[in-house]
Amino acid sequence: MIINMANALARFGDDRVLMNSVIDMFYEDAPKALDAAQDHLAKVNLNEASRAAHSLKGLCANFDAMKPATTIQAFEGLLEAGNLDEATALLGRIREDIAQVIVELKAWQAETQ
Repeated sequence: MIINMANALARFGDDRVLMNSVIDMFYEDAPKALDAAQDHLAKVNLNEASRAAHSLKGLCANFDAMKPATTIQAFEGLLEAGNLDEATALLGRIREDIAQVIVELKAWQAETQ
């Protein structure tokens, strides 16, 4: 599992309604942040790429998704260092991690309905 819903639920006071709202926000905001990071990286606007990545990292932290959060942090470091080739390569792994987070969130929602 890439997420830890027990920790996430505890963070939100075991409020499943609130958790579902946060999950819905993730579905909407995470792909936008990921696409923004990629678009800004392609335009070599590293500050905005980093800002989008930082937002994405925060969204992942809501679910204790440490693997993608750590990968995103590495991406931010590559941007800071100006290493565009490695940052671009790392985006693919981040995209895969976010897809896995979505799969697990949908499974959690299906189990709790």
